[in-house]
Amino acid sequence: MRPAHHIHLVYFFILILALVFAGCVTIPKPVMKDAAPVIEKPTKPMGNKAYPDDYYIHTVSVPDENLSIIAHWYTGQQKNWTVLVECNPTIKPNRIFLGNKIRIPRSIMTRQIPLTPEFVQQSHAEPQQKRKKKISQAKTKTAPVTPVKEEDSLLFGPKGY
Repeated sequence: MRPAHHIHLVYFFILILALVFAGCVTIPKPVMKDAAPVIEKPTKPMGNKAYPDDYYIHTVSVPDENLSIIAHWYTGQQKNWTVLVECNPTIKPNRIFLGNKIRIPRSIMTRQIPLTPEFVQQSHAEPQQKRKKKISQAKTKTAPVTPVKEEDSLLFGPKGY
């Protein structure tokens, strides 16, 4: 290689390094001394956090709670679980754990009494009772049995002609 080619390679690497280092430089944000303070909506403290007054905070305390049971208890309708999902974007609807805090809009609430463990157990027991009833009804309704001929039972293989 000629020395001129080496110089071009050196310039190329210096250019690459300059671009890499230029990308790593951070520009500090300007500080505004005369900026007006941000006025937030009035909140009331709840534990470590502050929540707006227009929400009721429910803390999950029973192992089998889910959003539809919580919605049914506080709003009177299970279908309001979708509203609870919108009000609690950080909570996954299928993954609720003990200690989670669920925000419930006071505008849709019908009761403010905390959720009872008996209501959760009753809510889980009702679908099981309905399923058992359907299964028992299905067992009592049996179709008449028709006798199967031996010839019809052979689907594959040689036929006895």
